[in-house]
Amino acid sequence: MNQVLTGIGLESGGNSSTRQAHSFSVKVSASTVLRLIKKCSIPAITSPKIIGVDDWAFKKGRKYGTIIVDLETHRVIDLLPDREAKTLSTWLLEYPSIEIVSRDRSNTYAAAITEACPQAEQIADRWHILKNLSETVERFLDTQRLEIKETALKLSQQQHQNSVNEEISTDKSETLPIESQLQKPVFVGKYHDNLRIVAPFKSQRVTGERI
Repeated sequence: MNQVLTGIGLESGGNSSTRQAHSFSVKVSASTVLRLIKKCSIPAITSPKIIGVDDWAFKKGRKYGTIIVDLETHRVIDLLPDREAKTLSTWLLEYPSIEIVSRDRSNTYAAAITEACPQAEQIADRWHILKNLSETVERFLDTQRLEIKETALKLSQQQHQNSVNEEISTDKSETLPIESQLQKPVFVGKYHDNLRIVAPFKSQRVTGERI
């Protein structure tokens, strides 16, 4: 049972774990769950090569630390008590195996990595790459506001004109059958009139030239 509660505690924390435990009729306090978590042995860090460094909140808006993740195993390998360059630099010196460090745009982290792991390649993480891209695009579009408005206006006018042309062509196509139907009896009548005129000549075998 302790192993089950420890597992729930590691996933959900103290208060959430007590609610989950109550759902299968186990009464336990948050302090008991936290005590079980503290008894867990911390796995040893085995020569990480690719790590991610970012800040995280002990208490949002008040106290922040540094989180370090092994990006090959996707597991948190350490939590540092603050965001100071010296603290991160001291930690990095213990692991010369590090080859790549993914980080945010913090100059503090950049300085610590450069000092402790000059051989490591520093890269921006995916979230900050997308943030940098969106900010750059936004700044560029701000300089093109007039052109964007003019282009949008031209496109709107063009679409309106196209719709008007389509309505006109549709109206014409709808009236054509009516006109042809009105003209058809006229041509048929003339055809029969011509047949009546030519009939006597046919009976007399008159050539076309004489007609």
